[in-house]
Amino acid sequence: MTEHLCYEKHSKKGENSGNSRNGEYTKTLKTSLDEITVHIPRDRNGEYVPQVVPQ
Repeated sequence: MTEHLCYEKHSKKGENSGNSRNGEYTKTLKTSLDEITVHIPRDRNGEYVPQVVPQ
């Protein structure tokens, strides 16, 4: 999220920037071994899109 918004968490640079952090949501993923819970951050404008990184 820091790279997406171009400022560190709690930075004054983010005040009145037009977009900021807006918590997170959880998603449960089923793997071949088990289920895992992933916490996905979100921004106020809804522009952040998480990317899947292959192993």
